[in-house]
Amino acid sequence: MTRLIFWLASALLAATYVGFPAIALLRGRLYRRGVASAPITPFVSVVIAAHNEERVIGERLANLLEQDYPADRMEVIVVSDGSIAATDRLALGIAGPAFQWR
Repeated sequence: MTRLIFWLASALLAATYVGFPAIALLRGRLYRRGVASAPITPFVSVVIAAHNEERVIGERLANLLEQDYPADRMEVIVVSDGSIAATDRLALGIAGPAFQWR
């Protein structure tokens, strides 16, 4: 009885680690499916949380404007958390139609 249990457990392990991958590879080779592809440009939102970031906010917003991505498919949301410095003024100066200010 012990030998039977051993061989059944061994067969189960072999089926799991050898049999299933072999069947999956064989099926993949025999039944190929075409892949539909199309240019995909999803709508993207970039959220910038800024607090006293006057040193880098202009650079970051300019970098976002230079991206090679359709402007009508991207929005930039700048969230200023009560900045004391010139972060708000700098971001508003750069803001274009793709930017939302909150």
